[in-house]
Amino acid sequence: QVGTTTKDHIHQDVNDAIAMGLDGFALNVQCPTDAFAKDLIQEMGHYIEAQKLQFGIFISMDVYASGGASCGGAGAADYVSLCQEAMALEAYYQVDGKYVVSTFTSGGGTWATWDQFKTSLSDLGFEVYWIPDLDDTEGYWDSQAGWWKAWGNLTDGLFSWESTWPNLGQQASKQTGGLGGIARDQVVIDAAAKQGASYMIPLSLMQYKNSYGTNIYRQGGENLMQRLSDILNIQSDTLQFVEYITWNDGPEGHYLGNLWPEQNGDAALNNYANMTIWPHTGLQPLIHSFATAFRAFQGPSDMRPQNGNEAAGAIWYQTPAFDKPCPFEDIEKLTTTFWKKPAGYETFSNTTQWAVVLNETVGGYKPSELVLLITSGDGVREVASNLTVGLNFAQGPDVHGGSDVTMVLAPISGGDILYHASGGKCPDSFCRDGFYNLN
Repeated sequence: QVGTTTKDHIHQDVNDAIAMGLDGFALNVQCPTDAFAKDLIQEMGHYIEAQKLQFGIFISMDVYASGGASCGGAGAADYVSLCQEAMALEAYYQVDGKYVVSTFTSGGGTWATWDQFKTSLSDLGFEVYWIPDLDDTEGYWDSQAGWWKAWGNLTDGLFSWESTWPNLGQQASKQTGGLGGIARDQVVIDAAAKQGASYMIPLSLMQYKNSYGTNIYRQGGENLMQRLSDILNIQSDTLQFVEYITWNDGPEGHYLGNLWPEQNGDAALNNYANMTIWPHTGLQPLIHSFATAFRAFQGPSDMRPQNGNEAAGAIWYQTPAFDKPCPFEDIEKLTTTFWKKPAGYETFSNTTQWAVVLNETVGGYKPSELVLLITSGDGVREVASNLTVGLNFAQGPDVHGGSDVTMVLAPISGGDILYHASGGKCPDSFCRDGFYNLN
């Protein structure tokens, strides 16, 4: 998300993304007239060019936010100048010689609105590869013939947002098609294939936001690895891109990298999203393995640890005790939602989620000769002993307050620990944070 980020932090974000195996940034711009938006895009582009990095950037127009009062009701036409200047950068991402532009929602725009946007940039010498998020428009998810008649000759590709997570209040396993929710995307992919359009599929962790006057939780920790695995199993040339949705100011909880304090306008989010207590960097090696496999048109069993490692893994879980109340929830005169249970709280659980990617041998052992253990306040539990080369993932066991949680990879025959994942916050036996923190 484009914000008032310092130069050093801009450079760090690019370097970290490359180290994670990413190809570029979709830069979400909420208000095209903000001077800092132009400054960040130009600084990032010039840094990429100066360092001769194999990394691209493109603008994602947040026309949902830009249409609000804080941006003066800006629409698609107001992005033309910003796009023109960004597209002049060598680092701007192109497909088949066209300049990629995405969106968040349709912004209420019509076919004529977006046709004029593309024409305006074409007249300036920049042919647009338009890959918008139009999942708020009628007929999109069913890929109705009327929808394609209305939009198809304008879109070069499609990008979805809402299929990333289960609906608010919905268990991940209850999505259309079950865990992972890929069935919704598949409908759009199949229709796009017939129309000669590409598809950019979304991937992300859970969505938990308790700031800026919003307090919601959408399950995603349980969804993430199944969705990741299913994406690699999709057999379609139409699926050309994956966008990992992550805000670098943190409030929705699905961040992967650094959180920069200079662009946060609400201090509340620092209570649950910060790099000291709640870093999510442990997921980066998994994303790196996934990205490498996706680019090579490979499946989950073809995923391999990167950077010379023999294994890569992570374990994640939420720390609150599900059945323990927080102290300020029932104060009648409470004027903020911060202290209350987030909408969707009923779908949260204390179950761990874990994933490991294994090489053909790890420490001289075949994956089938290894065991995965999770230690917590409930003791040591064996969670998997039938491990295979490539991606392995599952959920469980539940964790309870009182002890660190550690995942250990070791030989079944005994001996030294080969790899371990630890360092996360301890689960609570009461409401330690004082609010329902589901990060």
